[in-house]
Amino acid sequence: MSAFNFNEENVLLKQELKSWEEAIREGCRLLEKQGKVEDVYADNIIQKVNELGPYIVLCEGFAMPHARPEEGVKELGYSLITTEEPVDFLGNDVQIILTLAAPDNNSHIDLLQQIVELANSGMLDDIKNVNSLEELNKILNS
Repeated sequence: MSAFNFNEENVLLKQELKSWEEAIREGCRLLEKQGKVEDVYADNIIQKVNELGPYIVLCEGFAMPHARPEEGVKELGYSLITTEEPVDFLGNDVQIILTLAAPDNNSHIDLLQQIVELANSGMLDDIKNVNSLEELNKILNS
């Protein structure tokens, strides 16, 4: 059973995004609409990536934009975006962007474990190719 609860409010599939900054802003926009983050959250993530490099790219094709809890997080949340074509995240081609908002250092641990399981199971390729929310949730709950 997946720890994720993906729905119309936190998922955008097959998007055409021009840059990694746009991808981060879109993921954060979904979180902001749900009341999970403040409007400064995207700027803080982008600033961190500019300072530290692409620390948010966790494996080939997959990025998890996030920043510290005090940098704009209100409550635990996440959003998922897949792209039609890979987006260049500072030298890394990414098609799955899971933006994470963690209000503290512990509440997101279950989600991180689920992400590791997804990556290890080979499901990221399946997720990258889904065309509907139903298809996404079927994969995650299989």
